[in-house]
Amino acid sequence: MCLGLILQAGMQKDIGESTTPPFPMRKAGTSLRMYPSMSLIWSWKEKATALQIGTVMTHPDYRHQGLSARLMNHVLDVYHGKYDFMYLFANSSVLEFYPKFGFELVEEYQYTASGASVNESALRKLNVARDIELIQRLVYERVLVSRKFSTANSGGITMYHVLNVFNEHLYYHDEEDAVVMFSKENDVFHLYDVISRTPVNLKNILEDAEADVVFHLTPDGMDFELSPYKRDGAFFVKKGSGMDFPFGVKHPVTSEA
Repeated sequence: MCLGLILQAGMQKDIGESTTPPFPMRKAGTSLRMYPSMSLIWSWKEKATALQIGTVMTHPDYRHQGLSARLMNHVLDVYHGKYDFMYLFANSSVLEFYPKFGFELVEEYQYTASGASVNESALRKLNVARDIELIQRLVYERVLVSRKFSTANSGGITMYHVLNVFNEHLYYHDEEDAVVMFSKENDVFHLYDVISRTPVNLKNILEDAEADVVFHLTPDGMDFELSPYKRDGAFFVKKGSGMDFPFGVKHPVTSEA
């Protein structure tokens, strides 16, 4: 179900036999990592199989030899027809590379709740070393963060973000039994994820305030402002036969490889 082993400061999570680790594929001088057991769920009921491609890396001694293209072609040959979607997040230096392989640029949209803030008084700040068992329990037993658009089977990627990206922005909501990831910049709250084993009503997480909450996911319910999301790079998707990627969604940031 989840995607591998997370190791940091002596902590190890054994995901078990039913899980699928990130899959490395290598050809001389270049490699990439893939996450082959993910699903995308949207519009409350639609479900699609998905292969997320992580970092494509080429050793400096082997660059400018077309190795990345050969490896990408090999991946597409191996997985042709096996997934509804293949997708990746590319940095700004390679935006012309992936369209050569049938990947299309997909515009994401970001949701903002005006006149709201995260209810900090209802939260307890977490310490990763002290609270790792609580965090792992919720991450690996979580329900979908949204019925509008979510990823499933992405626990390994989420744990990477927990340990390496948002480790100083983790809070626990006791009433909801949920981990809330957020940061604050002046009067703007950035909500990265809400991780729980049962559906959470966002109204219990937020409160009225002279502030804004920016969602780095696609939230359910409430009234939101919707605007194009500008990232440093691009979101590329290769669609399977007869598939259309949903419009007006934001891929959860904690599921990005």
